[in-house]
Formats: sequence, C-alpha cells, structure tokens
Amino acid sequence: MKFLTAAKPWLQRAGIAIAVIALLYAARNPLLRAASHWLDVGQAPTKADYVFVLPGNEQTRPFVAAALIKKQYADGVLIPSNQITTEVFAGLEMPAQEKIKRAIVARGVEESKITLLDSATTSTWSDAKALAKFLSSHPDSTVLVVTDHFHTRRARWVFQQVAPNITSQLLYVSAPTDGWNQDDWWHSKAGIRYVTTEYLKLAFYLLRYGDLTTWLVILTVTLAFAFWRLGRFRTSKRHPADETTASTVAPEEPNSISKNLTPGC
Repeated sequence: MKFLTAAKPWLQRAGIAIAVIALLYAARNPLLRAASHWLDVGQAPTKADYVFVLPGNEQTRPFVAAALIKKQYADGVLIPSNQITTEVFAGLEMPAQEKIKRAIVARGVEESKITLLDSATTSTWSDAKALAKFLSSHPDSTVLVVTDHFHTRRARWVFQQVAPNITSQLLYVSAPTDGWNQDDWWHSKAGIRYVTTEYLKLAFYLLRYGDLTTWLVILTVTLAFAFWRLGRFRTSKRHPADETTASTVAPEEPNSISKNLTPGC
C-alpha cells in the first residue's frame, strides 16, 4: 500500500506528460505552421526612398527589390558590400553585392539607381551597421529592408539593437523562398534546414548581443524555480505521502486503523 501511495504522484505526472505529448502531436501541424509564421514580421510595402537588400539569398531578394523599384515604391537601391572572401580574392566567385546588382539590373532597373555601400559586412549585424552609417548622412530617408520571410524577425531585432534611432525609418519586406513555404516547411529538407537554423541563429544573437539585464532576469527566475522545485522534492522525501495523509486525518479507533492497513483495501 505504501508503494502504491508513493507511486501515485508519479503515475499522475506520467499520465499528464503522456496527455501533453498526445495533445502536441495532434496539434503538430498548426504549431509547426505558427513556428514559421512567427519568424515573419514582414509588412506590405509603402512608399520609401530606398530599398536595402540584405545579402544572403541572391535567388529571390534582388528580384523583390527590382519589383519594388519598378512599381515605384522607392527610387534607389542600397546594397552593402561584403567582406572579400578567399574565393572572391582568388577570382573563383563573384562578390555577393555584384550578384545582387547584376540581378537587379537584369530586371530593368537603371544601374544609376543602385548604390553599393562602402563596407565589409559579414553578418546581419554588420549589414545593419552599414545602413545606419548611410542613414546618418541621410537622416530624413526611409528604407524598405528586403530579406527572406523567415529572416525578418531577427533582422528587425538586429536593427533595433544596432541603431534604435533609425527603426522608425525602416519597414521590412518579406521575400519568398524557393522549394518550400511557411505552411508545410517540415515536409521539405530545405524548409527544415532554414527554419531550425534560423531559430538557432536567433538564440545565438540573443545570447551574444542581447541585453544583459534581460538575461539576468531570465536566469534569476529559472534558478528560483529550480530551487523551489528542489525544495518541494526534498520536502516530499522527508514526509512521504502516506505519513502526511495520516497526520492530517482525525484520530481513529485502533480497529478502524488496522482495517485501513489491510492489504487489498
């Protein structure tokens, strides 16, 4: 009887865990869709002065930028210059900014409307710094930031950290992706790779560049919860469930107590 009494809480927890897992499995499709859509904070484009193309996917982003120019959402294109890689230095590969520029020109945009920023970027963080530097000399300009839909949330967060004073001048436009979409990304190897990698990158950026105060609060709350659970566990070990129950029940006659301890009751 003591074994059953002690095991009962664990059986209840196991049952709850199984129920939660079953519920998550049943709702997996909506949850997975929500995970992808949460990353997308892109908005419908409005009139701006420039389109800023983030390097990283030359298959779609330049074409979205060209379409925005041709539809007169903006008058000019800004492209950050990437740091020269070994492949580029050896002449084995074209610089990313040149790929983007050529793709935009091929879509009918005049080359005179394209500005290559003087930079040596290696990440979204340094791309944001390059744009912030440009806007420091163009304080009244507004910009449409073009990137992949799953990258827009991290890009927005990065710009907010790098240059919070220019965030009101920016609007993020989502570019589509080839070979997969947000509603069934888990059915595609590319979708799985991009979505899961983006969450890892987002976590990395939060850890590396995030506000220290925020992380201290999160760590404090986590440790407090862990110590509280540890205290509950130690208390339950010192006061087993059957002894606790016996101490809270009104005294009974000896015969009735012996009946309650009879196996099978």
